[in-house]
Amino acid sequence: MGMKAGLTLGAAVAIGVGIWFAVASSSLPSKAPPMSENATTTEDLACNGDAMLCPDGSAVGRVAPSCQFAACPSPNATSSILTTYLGGSPTGLNVTVNPREIISDSRCPVGVQCIWAGTVEVRAAVSTQVAHGEHVFTLGEPRTFGNFSVTLVNVTPSPKAGEQIPESSYRFTFEVKKR
Repeated sequence: MGMKAGLTLGAAVAIGVGIWFAVASSSLPSKAPPMSENATTTEDLACNGDAMLCPDGSAVGRVAPSCQFAACPSPNATSSILTTYLGGSPTGLNVTVNPREIISDSRCPVGVQCIWAGTVEVRAAVSTQVAHGEHVFTLGEPRTFGNFSVTLVNVTPSPKAGEQIPESSYRFTFEVKKR
């Protein structure tokens, strides 16, 4: 039994050291290749994608060039800006927004003169401490959820004439405000 316990403890220590090494090395900054062949910079500093949970329920990521965590919002904050992608689920002021589907994107393409600016509609799940549900957000139109309003305030990239935006390229910025 002493031999088995020694092997089990030794295996646990070896696994722990391996995990520590993987976590420690993943938090170091790394050089990322240029975005495209036409990129103006030779290399951009990229940080890993881990996040730190803040007291308000939001999460902050690491910021280049030092790859330190961004500052958490003030505990007295009355609004929070969340930027995400399809499938992402950022949280601010204990409200989580999870964009799931682009319903429509009728925005006027760059360089084209349009009579109407168009808009974007995105289906997203919204979760608060007391409720959860799916809703359609229209660019610039606030939706009320209990003591909060959530507004889709920006969608990138802008459309270009004759080109379809890949769903993986979309980025959504939501503003969460206490009412």
